[in-house]
Amino acid sequence: DQILCVLRRRYGRVSAERVVSGPGLLNLYEALCEIEGTSPTCPTPREVGERAALGDRLAALAVERFMLSLATLAGDMVLTFGATGGLYI
Repeated sequence: DQILCVLRRRYGRVSAERVVSGPGLLNLYEALCEIEGTSPTCPTPREVGERAALGDRLAALAVERFMLSLATLAGDMVLTFGATGGLYI
């Protein structure tokens, strides 16, 4: 909820693409930094992923939230389109 509030303040409407995309990973990371009261130190989505792999807590939380959001969106699409043959990402 806090992440959504930060993103709404920044963008107004928050679509799935604001979260589940390359720039979305950076949006999540920057929102988490704002919530924690720290300045972001990762300037690109790639760096967020790299720092997450090295154990940076906020970067890892951003990647985790990204993956959870991707899984939710994928599940919604499966149900929406009645996919019966599986899901390929």
